[in-house]
Amino acid sequence: MEVLIRNNNLKMEKSLVKVDKLQKTREYLLTELDDNIYKNVSVIDENSVKEYFVSMSKLDEKYEDSYIEYIKNNNCFLIQYYINHKFYKGELYEYKIANGLIYYGCIDYSFEKGGIN
Repeated sequence: MEVLIRNNNLKMEKSLVKVDKLQKTREYLLTELDDNIYKNVSVIDENSVKEYFVSMSKLDEKYEDSYIEYIKNNNCFLIQYYINHKFYKGELYEYKIANGLIYYGCIDYSFEKGGIN
């Protein structure tokens, strides 16, 4: 019995150590976006952050082939994920600001390129 338990524990530990490629990309892009906002915006509030996004002609946050795109009409942004140079998924995010902190939330996603408007 001990051998089976040990074997299952090792398998579980190995699977826990694996990093989901999509999650790694998401965390990197959102962290870079966060860092750039806090570096370039003196007062973190809704208007200042929106002005920062609008003033940027294009967001510079990229990880491998994946990138963030700001959508001015909806005041939200889209993360386009590419895996092995092929489109994988798009996620639409909104942001909220409370007490000087920025919170992101995924509000829509699509596995078809251009599937989110």
